[in-house]
Amino acid sequence: MGDVTFRIRPSKVDKGGAGRYQIQYEGKDLPMNALSDVGPFVWSRGDERRLTLGPVPVAAVRFLSCTVRQ
Repeated sequence: MGDVTFRIRPSKVDKGGAGRYQIQYEGKDLPMNALSDVGPFVWSRGDERRLTLGPVPVAAVRFLSCTVRQ
């Protein structure tokens, strides 16, 4: 897999950045939730779950090298 660009837009967030966002990548525009402006970020694409929160959070990341661009 080559480079993947994530575009993240806030939908309804509080002063700390917690709330709802839209994330766009690989031609998909998906709803995403965050507990703060630095995460954790939670979204799903189909039946694929990126992060499961619970007593011990579990994430499945097959690709990720992040750079924040403003």
